[in-house]
Amino acid sequence: MASSSDFVAAAHNKRHFLQKQIEQLHEQAREFNVEIDRLKALQADNRKELAAYLLAEVDDDAIAALQERLQYPSLMAIKGRFEAQLDKAQRELAELEPHPEVEHYEFHRAQTQDELSAIEDAHADLKGRMAIWEASDHFVRLDAQGFFHPGYRPGLLQSMRDWRSISFLMADLERSTTLDFPTPQKVREVFVALRDEALPIFELHGDLQRRLEALDARWQRVQELRQAPDRLFEAMFGALSEAIAQHLESCPEALRLELASGDKHLTTFLKKGAGLSKQVQYLSELKTARLSPLMTAAETERHALEAKITKAHRKPRYYDDAEVQKMAVLKEDTWHKRHERLRRDRQRVAHFNKYQRGSVASDYLWWDVMTGGAPADDIYEVRTFRRQHPGWRYTDYADPWERHTHTPSRAIDQAAPRLVEDLSTARESDWAHDGS
Repeated sequence: MASSSDFVAAAHNKRHFLQKQIEQLHEQAREFNVEIDRLKALQADNRKELAAYLLAEVDDDAIAALQERLQYPSLMAIKGRFEAQLDKAQRELAELEPHPEVEHYEFHRAQTQDELSAIEDAHADLKGRMAIWEASDHFVRLDAQGFFHPGYRPGLLQSMRDWRSISFLMADLERSTTLDFPTPQKVREVFVALRDEALPIFELHGDLQRRLEALDARWQRVQELRQAPDRLFEAMFGALSEAIAQHLESCPEALRLELASGDKHLTTFLKKGAGLSKQVQYLSELKTARLSPLMTAAETERHALEAKITKAHRKPRYYDDAEVQKMAVLKEDTWHKRHERLRRDRQRVAHFNKYQRGSVASDYLWWDVMTGGAPADDIYEVRTFRRQHPGWRYTDYADPWERHTHTPSRAIDQAAPRLVEDLSTARESDWAHDGS
């Protein structure tokens, strides 16, 4: 028989071991996320490079030819939408640029700012003097009753209430200023004089501030409109790129094969895009189907151990030796294999870059070429593909794309970046001078 302390010591050791496994699993989850984010960024780059290749020119003839080739009739409509925005921006700019306050913006702004500075001290002084009155609740009440306005005619009861407020206001003002108020009428006269002096200055100050804001707003709008061609070109190119990428990803396999026929560069982009998509998919499924259950099981076992430890402390007893021995078993080798399998498959998938060895055909399993055929029954696509294609081997696969395009093995990583730089200047020139 073993004592309660022996059992608790074994349980503590096992809990510590499980905590270490959980920490390693959390670190693996973090590494999965890092790799997924990196691959998604590469996906975005591949889309841009594909668009740079297909959208080498953006004039009407080129876009019309491209939409005919891709069998995608929406491209001209997308281009037309941005051209309409550009036309509207250019017409607005033509109206604003001749305006004197745009042509001589700096002069008008400096002049307005000088006028504002000239009254700034008077404005600040009057604002401070008005604030002394407005800080009194009694003033606020009297002003609301119309005491300081022409036509003030209170009834008897109202006069008594206002008289009381006037008395308190006089006391407040005499404490805050050097003014003397012998009568309520004097209070009214002093404030009315202050208000008549302040209002014109306040109105002028507000007018000048609004004029500055209007000058700045008009000038800022002109700057935005001058940048509109570049901004709208980038937006148009992005919209066309996204539309083309989605079309190529969703169109039937036979159409993709037809489009890429004889075009090794397009095949390069499509294969790389398909491979990157599978990498993101596989890593996400590995994290969900393999890592998450391990983490859940380890945390569940740790919580159960904590409950047993608490119970053993609360109700000490003797334990069978076999029970203590079972608690002492950590399954270190099993956990090591789990971590290694996760790490190995993650790295194989994440670091794969030989996209020319893959295919965008539906009867192809990217997992096998990425991992060398590693077991993966917990990944749905791998499990179902192997059931439907028993004996399939990627090394024996005859890719129909290769028969049509003859893509060189190094084309994947060499073609796209070179094309982007070469074609960028030509596209922008087409946009600026397209007469449509």
